[in-house]
Amino acid sequence: MIDGMAPTGAAWGVATTGILGWIARIAAVVTGVALLVVTCVISIPVLLLAWPAHVIRRRIGRPLGWMGSWLTTVTAAAVLVGVLLVVFVLQRTRTGMTEWHDIVDAANRANANPPPPPSWLRYLPGAAAGYRATPSTGFSAAGAIFGLVIMAELFGAILGSLAWAGAWLIASGWTGRFALVPE
Repeated sequence: MIDGMAPTGAAWGVATTGILGWIARIAAVVTGVALLVVTCVISIPVLLLAWPAHVIRRRIGRPLGWMGSWLTTVTAAAVLVGVLLVVFVLQRTRTGMTEWHDIVDAANRANANPPPPPSWLRYLPGAAAGYRATPSTGFSAAGAIFGLVIMAELFGAILGSLAWAGAWLIASGWTGRFALVPE
């Protein structure tokens, strides 16, 4: 490999010729299809959301590499999961309130009877005087929003990675070389 150049098929150890090459290609396509079928509810919209970024970058002559492609897919998945969470939280319950109001009410009820200060505070003079175990109502809502954002990011990373891996395996198996490797 020449310094500064990306490795190509032979340097990556890709078996694209002979029976082993065909077995590897078929296994990659089958595994990729299985990943996309298992996650089809989320992977199809995610890949449809991420596709325009790939097309735009390819048209301007700077196609996305591995990391850019993965980040695009994970970001699309996180946005999709976030939108689904917002739709879920805005649903009405049997009481006529939204799920969001039920979440905040449950957090506020849990904070209504605060626990006593921890026992170790008695060793610090005056430390228990300013102890406040009950966060405000706004703090509970902000904590719930923060938790939902983190949950959307984590699920987006997991599901986006699965969708990206499935698409990458299919593209690599179909072409017989690693997809997204700049040559």
